[in-house]
Amino acid sequence: MWRFLHSFRETGIKIVDHHTAAAQFVRFQEREEQAGREVRGRWSWLISPMSPAASPVWGQRFKTQELSPHFSRPGLSGGCPGRV
Repeated sequence: MWRFLHSFRETGIKIVDHHTAAAQFVRFQEREEQAGREVRGRWSWLISPMSPAASPVWGQRFKTQELSPHFSRPGLSGGCPGRV
C-alpha cells in the first residue's frame, strides 16, 4: 500500500477521504465568498457517497450553470472528472 501511495505522491496526485475533500471544499467556498465570487457546483458531485448527511455541504444549494470560458479538457462530456 505504501508504494502505491508513494507513486501517487511522486507525480503530485493527492488521495483524500470524502470527509477531508468536503472540508477542503468548504475552505475553498469561504475563500471564494470572501473574494466576492459565487460558488457554483454540481451538488451530487460535492456530497459524500458515504454518510452524505454528515457532509457540511449536505444542506446547501449551488447553481449548476457552467460559465464560459471554462477550462476543461476537450472530449469530456460529463461523467467522472478523471475519465477520458
